[in-house]
Amino acid sequence: MGGNALRGNLGKSLFTGESVSHLIATHIGVTAALAFASLALGLALAIPLAFLPQRGQQLARPRELTFAASGYAIPSFWFGLILIYIFGVRLRWLPTSGSDGWTHFVLPTIALGIADDARDHAAHARRHARRALGDYVRTARAKGLRTMTVLYRHALPNAILPVVSIPLRSWGCCSAAR
Repeated sequence: MGGNALRGNLGKSLFTGESVSHLIATHIGVTAALAFASLALGLALAIPLAFLPQRGQQLARPRELTFAASGYAIPSFWFGLILIYIFGVRLRWLPTSGSDGWTHFVLPTIALGIADDARDHAAHARRHARRALGDYVRTARAKGLRTMTVLYRHALPNAILPVVSIPLRSWGCCSAAR
């Protein structure tokens, strides 16, 4: 059996009788689209979360910690079931299964993007942003620039590389392993 798998022959499906390799090939596009959408959502959440503490907003820190703790405490499959129950079953706003249109991707993207990606990316982003930005921010503030100018002109361009490259690297490793 191991030799067949190495040659790409994964056998027949017990449910449909089709070749497993063919089934994987036909569904890889939907899987890739979902993975890309959840990565994009995770990055869209991680970048603002990384820069909130640097803006000096102490009120953002407890919200950020609550978000990260929720991401670690709730597994993505459980979060997905909660989303399906609330938005699919109770409210009937979104479909609970399928891949026919963009609405079918909303719940899984949120479940994967928030529960898995955002917490890890925000943690990486905070750590690297603080380490890399110390001199840039200190120099810009010493010049007397406003906080938002310091963030958007000095901090963000210099910190965006680790914020984006770390999640992409980890996503690439996970995608290659699957």
